[in-house]
Amino acid sequence: MKSITGIIGIVYLDKNPKEYLLITNQKTGNITFPAGGRDNKDKSTINVLKREILEETGLIPRNYKIIKTNYVHEFTYNSKKSERVGTLARQRIYFLKLKKARTIKPIDKDAKVNGFYKYNQVLEKLTFNDQKELFEIIVTNKFLKKI
Repeated sequence: MKSITGIIGIVYLDKNPKEYLLITNQKTGNITFPAGGRDNKDKSTINVLKREILEETGLIPRNYKIIKTNYVHEFTYNSKKSERVGTLARQRIYFLKLKKARTIKPIDKDAKVNGFYKYNQVLEKLTFNDQKELFEIIVTNKFLKKI
């Protein structure tokens, strides 16, 4: 089976309660966190993260602090992503703490800002149940309280 590696970048504002950025993929209509796969130019997962965050949010590294997790999201692409149907994806999860509120302006024409949402709103809006479950596990394990 063909496979790709990539990232999910959970961008958040450190408010009380925290607010998380969601984007809409214009091609598929899916509401997700910024995410993407490694390409030939990427030397590391961190390079993938920085590139995808720039493309899908317009944010540059000095705008955020990267927090690595030990979580990986694994799934197989379905027909909504026709060029990758049947491909196994393994996406490492990172949190990106915004240093201050910023205007989010994607460079990638397929990415559209959906907005910043509180925890329960994120669970309502995310398209994929496996992303909802993973987000719930990470946040309820108090991962962000350690930051």
